[in-house]
Amino acid sequence: MCRSKAACCPLVLFLLAAWTVSARIDREDAFVGYSELYAVSKDHVDPEKKREPGDIQSGSSQQACNDLESACGDWAAKGECEKNPDYMQTSCAKSCDGCARATLERMRAEQRYAAYLEGPKEHLVVATSHGEIRVRLRSDLAPQTVTQVKSLVNQNQCRASSFHRSETYPKPGVIDMYGGPGPPYALLQGSFRQWKAVHKEEAPLVERGMVCLIQGGPDWFVALSSHHEWLHGFTVWGEVDNMTVVEHIVTTEPVRKGHSGQVTVSSLVNPIPYTCHIE
Repeated sequence: MCRSKAACCPLVLFLLAAWTVSARIDREDAFVGYSELYAVSKDHVDPEKKREPGDIQSGSSQQACNDLESACGDWAAKGECEKNPDYMQTSCAKSCDGCARATLERMRAEQRYAAYLEGPKEHLVVATSHGEIRVRLRSDLAPQTVTQVKSLVNQNQCRASSFHRSETYPKPGVIDMYGGPGPPYALLQGSFRQWKAVHKEEAPLVERGMVCLIQGGPDWFVALSSHHEWLHGFTVWGEVDNMTVVEHIVTTEPVRKGHSGQVTVSSLVNPIPYTCHIE
Protein backbone atom coordinates (compact mmCIF):
# COMPACT_ATOMS: atom_id res chain seq x y z
CA MET A 1 0.00 0.00 0.00
CA CYS A 2 1.54 3.33 0.99
CA ARG A 3 5.21 3.40 1.77
CA SER A 4 5.23 5.76 4.74
CA LYS A 5 3.13 8.18 6.75
CA ALA A 6 4.68 11.05 4.83
CA ALA A 7 3.74 9.39 1.56
CA CYS A 8 0.18 8.60 2.59
CA CYS A 9 -1.04 11.65 4.38
CA PRO A 10 -0.84 15.03 2.85
CA LEU A 11 -3.55 16.33 5.11
CA VAL A 12 -0.98 18.24 6.96
CA LEU A 13 0.42 14.98 8.16
CA PHE A 14 -0.14 14.16 11.71
CA LEU A 15 -0.17 17.53 13.06
CA LEU A 16 -0.78 18.24 16.71
CA ALA A 17 -0.89 14.78 18.27
CA ALA A 18 -2.68 15.34 21.58
CA TRP A 19 -4.30 18.10 23.53
CA THR A 20 -4.12 17.89 27.30
CA VAL A 21 -7.27 18.30 29.40
CA SER A 22 -6.26 21.85 30.22
CA ALA A 23 -5.83 22.63 26.48
CA ARG A 24 -2.13 23.23 27.08
CA ILE A 25 0.04 21.99 24.21
CA ASP A 26 3.25 20.28 25.24
CA ARG A 27 6.30 20.95 23.14
CA GLU A 28 6.55 17.25 22.24
CA ASP A 29 2.94 17.22 21.02
CA ALA A 30 3.28 20.35 18.94
CA PHE A 31 6.24 19.03 16.97
CA VAL A 32 4.98 15.51 16.33
CA GLY A 33 4.95 14.57 12.64
CA TYR A 34 4.62 17.33 10.09
CA SER A 35 5.97 20.66 11.28
CA GLU A 36 2.93 22.77 10.50
CA LEU A 37 0.03 23.94 12.64
CA TYR A 38 -3.22 22.27 11.71
CA ALA A 39 -6.47 24.17 11.61
CA VAL A 40 -9.80 23.57 9.92
CA SER A 41 -12.31 25.52 7.94
CA LYS A 42 -15.95 25.33 8.96
CA ASP A 43 -17.12 25.77 5.38
CA HIS A 44 -17.37 22.94 2.89
CA VAL A 45 -15.38 23.95 -0.17
CA ASP A 46 -17.06 23.59 -3.54
CA PRO A 47 -14.76 21.31 -5.59
CA GLU A 48 -16.03 22.84 -8.85
CA LYS A 49 -15.09 26.40 -7.93
CA LYS A 50 -13.15 27.93 -10.82
CA ARG A 51 -10.09 30.18 -10.61
CA GLU A 52 -8.35 32.35 -13.10
CA PRO A 53 -4.83 31.09 -13.95
CA GLY A 54 -2.09 32.88 -12.08
CA ASP A 55 -4.34 34.51 -9.50
CA ILE A 56 -2.32 33.20 -6.55
CA GLN A 57 0.53 35.37 -5.40
CA SER A 58 2.64 34.81 -2.32
CA GLY A 59 1.64 32.43 0.43
CA SER A 60 3.42 32.07 3.74
CA SER A 61 4.74 35.63 3.59
CA GLN A 62 1.14 36.89 3.65
CA GLN A 63 0.38 35.38 7.05
CA ALA A 64 -0.24 37.72 9.96
CA CYS A 65 2.76 38.43 12.14
CA ASN A 66 1.56 37.01 15.42
CA ASP A 67 1.78 34.01 17.74
CA LEU A 68 -0.75 31.23 17.27
CA GLU A 69 0.18 29.36 20.45
CA SER A 70 0.26 30.62 24.04
CA ALA A 71 3.51 28.73 24.62
CA CYS A 72 5.39 30.53 21.82
CA GLY A 73 7.31 32.81 24.18
CA ASP A 74 8.55 29.90 26.27
CA TRP A 75 9.51 27.89 23.19
CA ALA A 76 11.38 30.84 21.70
CA ALA A 77 13.28 31.35 24.97
CA LYS A 78 14.38 27.71 24.77
CA GLY A 79 15.81 28.15 21.29
CA GLU A 80 13.03 26.51 19.30
CA CYS A 81 13.08 29.29 16.68
CA GLU A 82 16.47 27.97 15.56
CA LYS A 83 15.83 24.27 16.27
CA ASN A 84 12.45 24.06 14.52
CA PRO A 85 12.28 27.05 12.15
CA ASP A 86 9.53 25.70 9.86
CA TYR A 87 7.03 25.29 12.68
CA MET A 88 8.11 28.28 14.77
CA GLN A 89 8.23 30.82 11.97
CA THR A 90 4.72 29.78 10.96
CA SER A 91 3.09 29.47 14.38
CA CYS A 92 5.23 31.79 16.51
CA ALA A 93 6.28 34.55 14.12
CA LYS A 94 6.05 37.30 16.71
CA SER A 95 8.14 35.50 19.34
CA CYS A 96 10.70 34.52 16.71
CA ASP A 97 11.10 38.18 15.70
CA GLY A 98 9.79 37.40 12.25
CA CYS A 99 7.75 40.53 11.56
CA ALA A 100 10.45 42.49 9.71
CA ARG A 101 11.48 39.34 7.89
CA ALA A 102 7.87 38.73 6.84
CA THR A 103 7.62 42.24 5.40
CA LEU A 104 10.82 41.74 3.42
CA GLU A 105 9.69 38.32 2.21
CA ARG A 106 6.38 39.80 1.10
CA MET A 107 8.15 42.47 -0.95
CA ARG A 108 10.42 39.89 -2.55
CA ALA A 109 7.46 37.61 -3.27
CA GLU A 110 5.61 40.44 -5.00
CA GLN A 111 8.68 41.17 -7.12
CA ARG A 112 9.01 37.49 -8.09
CA TYR A 113 5.31 37.34 -8.97
CA ALA A 114 5.56 40.42 -11.19
CA ALA A 115 8.54 38.88 -12.98
CA TYR A 116 6.62 35.61 -13.35
CA LEU A 117 3.65 37.36 -14.97
CA GLU A 118 5.89 39.17 -17.44
CA GLY A 119 8.18 36.27 -18.29
CA PRO A 120 7.71 33.10 -20.37
CA LYS A 121 5.69 30.31 -18.76
CA GLU A 122 7.39 26.92 -18.49
CA HIS A 123 5.37 23.73 -18.17
CA LEU A 124 6.15 20.30 -16.80
CA VAL A 125 4.27 17.87 -19.05
CA VAL A 126 3.44 14.69 -17.10
CA ALA A 127 2.59 11.93 -19.57
CA THR A 128 0.41 9.06 -18.34
CA SER A 129 -1.64 6.29 -19.94
CA HIS A 130 -4.68 8.54 -19.40
CA GLY A 131 -3.15 11.50 -21.20
CA GLU A 132 -0.93 14.48 -20.41
CA ILE A 133 -1.11 16.68 -17.32
CA ARG A 134 0.35 20.12 -18.02
CA VAL A 135 1.77 21.74 -14.89
CA ARG A 136 2.56 25.45 -15.14
CA LEU A 137 5.76 25.80 -13.10
CA ARG A 138 5.62 28.45 -10.36
CA SER A 139 9.26 29.38 -9.99
CA ASP A 140 8.15 32.62 -8.35
CA LEU A 141 6.78 30.63 -5.42
CA ALA A 142 9.20 27.71 -5.24
CA PRO A 143 12.43 28.36 -7.19
CA GLN A 144 14.40 25.58 -5.44
CA THR A 145 11.71 22.98 -5.97
CA VAL A 146 11.16 23.94 -9.61
CA THR A 147 14.93 23.86 -10.24
CA GLN A 148 15.13 20.33 -8.87
CA VAL A 149 12.12 19.17 -10.89
CA LYS A 150 13.72 20.50 -14.05
CA SER A 151 17.04 18.86 -13.11
CA LEU A 152 15.32 15.48 -12.72
CA VAL A 153 13.72 15.86 -16.13
CA ASN A 154 17.00 16.87 -17.77
CA GLN A 155 18.70 13.82 -16.22
CA ASN A 156 15.87 11.57 -17.46
CA GLN A 157 15.09 10.54 -13.85
CA CYS A 158 11.35 11.12 -14.14
CA ARG A 159 10.64 7.93 -16.07
CA ALA A 160 10.69 5.69 -12.95
CA SER A 161 8.07 7.80 -11.15
CA SER A 162 4.38 7.03 -10.62
CA PHE A 163 1.08 8.10 -9.07
CA HIS A 164 0.18 5.83 -6.17
CA ARG A 165 -2.68 7.52 -4.28
CA SER A 166 -6.05 8.67 -5.63
CA GLU A 167 -8.73 10.40 -3.55
CA THR A 168 -12.05 11.54 -5.00
CA TYR A 169 -14.22 14.33 -3.59
CA PRO A 170 -15.70 13.94 -0.10
CA LYS A 171 -19.45 14.11 0.20
CA PRO A 172 -20.77 17.40 1.60
CA GLY A 173 -20.79 17.31 5.38
CA VAL A 174 -18.30 14.44 5.74
CA ILE A 175 -15.80 15.40 8.46
CA ASP A 176 -12.73 13.44 9.57
CA MET A 177 -11.35 13.11 13.09
CA TYR A 178 -9.32 16.33 12.66
CA GLY A 179 -12.39 18.40 11.73
CA GLY A 180 -11.63 18.83 8.05
CA PRO A 181 -13.54 17.63 4.95
CA GLY A 182 -12.98 13.95 4.16
CA PRO A 183 -12.23 11.20 3.70
CA PRO A 184 -11.68 10.99 0.80
CA TYR A 185 -9.45 14.03 0.42
CA ALA A 186 -9.74 15.18 -3.21
CA LEU A 187 -6.18 14.76 -4.46
CA LEU A 188 -3.93 12.75 -6.77
CA GLN A 189 -0.56 11.91 -5.26
CA GLY A 190 2.66 10.83 -6.92
CA SER A 191 6.33 10.55 -6.13
CA PHE A 192 9.61 11.50 -7.78
CA ARG A 193 12.59 9.16 -7.87
CA GLN A 194 16.14 10.34 -7.12
CA TRP A 195 14.77 13.34 -5.21
CA LYS A 196 16.85 15.41 -2.81
CA ALA A 197 14.90 17.03 0.01
CA VAL A 198 14.35 20.79 -0.27
CA HIS A 199 13.40 23.38 2.31
CA LYS A 200 9.84 24.64 2.48
CA GLU A 201 9.14 27.55 0.16
CA GLU A 202 6.08 29.73 -0.49
CA ALA A 203 2.89 28.07 0.72
CA PRO A 204 -0.36 29.78 -0.32
CA LEU A 205 -3.68 28.39 0.78
CA VAL A 206 -4.20 25.30 -1.37
CA GLU A 207 -6.62 25.85 -4.25
CA ARG A 208 -8.01 23.47 -6.85
CA GLY A 209 -5.36 22.62 -9.45
CA MET A 210 -2.37 23.54 -7.31
CA VAL A 211 0.59 21.18 -7.32
CA CYS A 212 2.12 20.83 -3.86
CA LEU A 213 5.22 19.22 -2.37
CA ILE A 214 4.70 17.10 0.75
CA GLN A 215 7.26 18.14 3.34
CA GLY A 216 10.61 18.24 1.49
CA GLY A 217 9.61 15.59 -1.07
CA PRO A 218 9.75 13.25 -2.89
CA ASP A 219 5.94 12.99 -2.73
CA TRP A 220 3.69 15.60 -4.29
CA PHE A 221 0.01 15.98 -5.07
CA VAL A 222 -2.48 17.77 -7.29
CA ALA A 223 -5.41 19.23 -5.35
CA LEU A 224 -8.81 18.40 -6.85
CA SER A 225 -10.51 20.96 -4.63
CA SER A 226 -9.50 23.85 -2.41
CA HIS A 227 -8.02 22.88 0.96
CA HIS A 228 -7.97 26.02 3.07
CA GLU A 229 -8.24 23.81 6.15
CA TRP A 230 -4.58 22.84 5.58
CA LEU A 231 -3.52 26.49 5.97
CA HIS A 232 0.02 27.14 4.67
CA GLY A 233 1.23 23.57 5.04
CA PHE A 234 2.62 22.80 1.59
CA THR A 235 5.07 24.32 -0.85
CA VAL A 236 3.21 25.15 -4.07
CA TRP A 237 5.40 24.64 -7.12
CA GLY A 238 2.92 24.50 -9.97
CA GLU A 239 -0.66 24.75 -11.22
CA VAL A 240 -2.43 22.37 -13.59
CA ASP A 241 -3.79 24.13 -16.67
CA ASN A 242 -6.55 21.62 -17.35
CA MET A 243 -7.80 19.11 -14.78
CA THR A 244 -9.48 16.70 -17.24
CA VAL A 245 -6.82 13.97 -17.05
CA VAL A 246 -6.50 14.26 -13.27
CA GLU A 247 -10.28 13.96 -12.94
CA HIS A 248 -10.31 10.93 -15.24
CA ILE A 249 -7.69 9.10 -13.18
CA VAL A 250 -9.43 9.79 -9.89
CA THR A 251 -12.90 8.82 -11.14
CA THR A 252 -11.98 5.69 -13.13
CA GLU A 253 -8.99 3.96 -11.53
CA PRO A 254 -9.79 1.40 -8.77
CA VAL A 255 -8.46 2.14 -5.30
CA ARG A 256 -7.80 0.14 -2.16
CA LYS A 257 -8.91 1.64 1.14
CA GLY A 258 -6.48 1.48 4.03
CA HIS A 259 -5.21 3.41 7.03
CA SER A 260 -2.12 5.39 7.85
CA GLY A 261 -2.30 5.91 11.58
CA GLN A 262 -5.94 6.88 12.18
CA VAL A 263 -6.40 8.43 8.73
CA THR A 264 -8.26 6.57 5.96
CA VAL A 265 -6.38 6.68 2.65
CA SER A 266 -7.15 5.48 -0.88
CA SER A 267 -4.22 3.89 -2.73
CA LEU A 268 -4.32 3.01 -6.42
CA VAL A 269 -4.65 -0.72 -6.97
CA ASN A 270 -2.39 -0.28 -9.99
CA PRO A 271 0.05 2.63 -9.62
CA ILE A 272 0.21 4.78 -12.76
CA PRO A 273 3.72 5.34 -14.15
CA TYR A 274 4.49 8.67 -15.76
CA THR A 275 7.24 10.31 -17.74
CA CYS A 276 7.83 14.05 -18.04
CA HIS A 277 9.40 16.73 -20.14
CA ILE A 278 9.64 20.52 -20.05
CA GLU A 279 7.97 22.81 -22.57
